[in-house]
Amino acid sequence: MNIANIILKSRLLPAWIYLAGLFLPFMVYSQKTLQTGISFEKRLTWDAIREKAKREQKYIFVDMMATWCVPCQTLDKEIYQLDSVGHFFDKHFVSVKIQLNRTKDDPDEIKAWYGKSEELGKFYGVKILPTMLFFNPQGELVHKIVGAPYKAATFMKMVRDGLNPDEQLYTQLKNYQNGRRDTTFLKKMSLGFAQVGDIPTASLAANSYMQALSLKDRVKPDNISYIYPFINTSKDEGFKLCLDYPNQVDVVRGKGGANTIVLSVIRKEGWLDALKDLDHTPDWDQLERVSIVKFPSKKKQIKQALDDDQKNYLLRKSRKGH
Repeated sequence: MNIANIILKSRLLPAWIYLAGLFLPFMVYSQKTLQTGISFEKRLTWDAIREKAKREQKYIFVDMMATWCVPCQTLDKEIYQLDSVGHFFDKHFVSVKIQLNRTKDDPDEIKAWYGKSEELGKFYGVKILPTMLFFNPQGELVHKIVGAPYKAATFMKMVRDGLNPDEQLYTQLKNYQNGRRDTTFLKKMSLGFAQVGDIPTASLAANSYMQALSLKDRVKPDNISYIYPFINTSKDEGFKLCLDYPNQVDVVRGKGGANTIVLSVIRKEGWLDALKDLDHTPDWDQLERVSIVKFPSKKKQIKQALDDDQKNYLLRKSRKGH
């Protein structure tokens, strides 16, 4: 077919075909550019979100945020809006933002969540924003991220952990409750929960980790460094290490490091609460006796520490005119 025939036949084609040919490339391009990041559900209730996730066999991603939260805004503008992030989330998650504060400018879809957002924030112990919660398709909490990573690659690594049962914090906790006690697992669990600010659970795993070690391994420098941040009470394994093996601890923490942490815990458990009340003078002798009975090897240090705290207490009391 020659050029003349092609032109002749083209004149007989309906006008809409020309228009389609003209605008189709732009329509295709427009479809490709519609993705603007994560598609957050805005009008579904919490129950409907759970039902949708179960039906589609997707995880639930919950972004606990507030309008005043600057890191939340950074996440929203610099990471959530990325197409690569959006495609991944829309494939694996049913996503929802839960605003924990209230403002006069809140749209109706935010107001509809007021009661449920407060309930969920309290139930899941949200204290730092942003906090991101991950639920499996059955609606069970399996993972948590606290704080805002500012790089998309870092954020996506953390998100993929939320899909990985070996990395999910609350799956680890369930495995712990079912009796898992290998040291690699316990160390990972303790550090993971510490990172999200759940110190009681982190300490539980850390103490179990130390208990699983031989004494020779407990006093190794790397394990002393590891356990030190988990010392909160006199029942913690790190406290016992400082109390019974101060020389080994001091090699890592410096001279007097073991004694400092031991006295800090003894004071906290023994009498610091009593010093808050300036209207009722503590029974100093009783406080001393109780602490010495519990920690006889620290009798001298207890007497000195309590004497110093008593002087400070009386000074504060005199300044307030008691």
